[in-house]
Amino acid sequence: MNLLVLCPDYPNKDNISFQFVHQRLKEYKKMFKNLNIDVFCYDLETVKNEEYTFDGIHVYKNEKEKVYELFKSKKYDKILIHYPYYWMLEFIKDVSFKKEIIVWLHGSDCLKWTRRLITMNATIGDVFKPIRILKLLRYIRKSQRRVEFAKQVINYSSNLKVVVVSEWLKRAIEKDVKQKCDNILVIHNNIDFEEFKFVKKKPNMRFKVLSVTPYKTLMYGTDILMKMIKRLSKEPFFNSFEFNIYGMGPLFKKHTDSLKKYSNVKVNNKFINHEDLNKAFKKHGIFLCPKRADTQGVTRCEAMAAGLVAVGSNVEATREFTPLETGYTVSNVREVVKVFKELYENEKLFLETAEKGANFIREKCSYENTLKKELELILGRKL
Repeated sequence: MNLLVLCPDYPNKDNISFQFVHQRLKEYKKMFKNLNIDVFCYDLETVKNEEYTFDGIHVYKNEKEKVYELFKSKKYDKILIHYPYYWMLEFIKDVSFKKEIIVWLHGSDCLKWTRRLITMNATIGDVFKPIRILKLLRYIRKSQRRVEFAKQVINYSSNLKVVVVSEWLKRAIEKDVKQKCDNILVIHNNIDFEEFKFVKKKPNMRFKVLSVTPYKTLMYGTDILMKMIKRLSKEPFFNSFEFNIYGMGPLFKKHTDSLKKYSNVKVNNKFINHEDLNKAFKKHGIFLCPKRADTQGVTRCEAMAAGLVAVGSNVEATREFTPLETGYTVSNVREVVKVFKELYENEKLFLETAEKGANFIREKCSYENTLKKELELILGRKL
């Protein structure tokens, strides 16, 4: 079977964007050698023609005009789309009665603009800046098109399947498109439990805190992370903890410069690949991951699988993947102080929470609940 996979970007040796797409494609090929997979990136910003092979997956980038030609190509049996764009709608409608198409909606590609306005990094002062207002209006228009896209592809054709990564996202889409979506399939992003194996932590590992996140927009909560650490610095137990922060993006300097004055906070302006991330997990006991929006949180799930206690924000789908007793979801900085105080004072609680979190996520994102469901959908048969 020949598959065509479309997404806005794809990893290479210098880029880890859309790693979650790459991970599932590698697993597909590992389990079914007769699957041929081509990835096409409709790189709208650079429009740079590029072709390469990454971990056995053939990838090429081109302008979006190439998409329709690929949609109609007899070479491909099925088309898989991650983060679809509104302009694909006419292609999908034209082809979906002849060829099966599976569309993954991840959140930012389908939700109402009011849910993700924070991605604009807007401030109150921006209302007096015409350029910022124009950008905001363009963002709202794009968001409206995404919602319209979701509304039209849902229930469109029996050959068109729609997948979302969490129950929360399904409910949010239903609310935004104002209709029940019984045919949407909920399949979580898979976690590589072979790579991120559970390692039982020693009690003193609870003092090693890790943060790995992009510094692209305020959605990632990097300003909240800064406030959390500043507030924790006022506590007598603060110096017992060691914080290691990793990330890159336009907000990095702004949100980390003030943390450099703390001797127990190490700031690393870089992303880390899966191999290095796994090494980092083995050296830490707490994964600190505040966010303003999160439809699953793959890195948090990977951290839990590896035996870290996750401390994240109580937003969107976070509770779905980190329920009570498997980790911590907090609503404000005061609650973070309470969590750290608990873990500081109670090593038994730390060890129990880490183990419960690992067990929960291994069941929640097991092969049966993720890859098996996806492959059955793609292959059109039970495994």
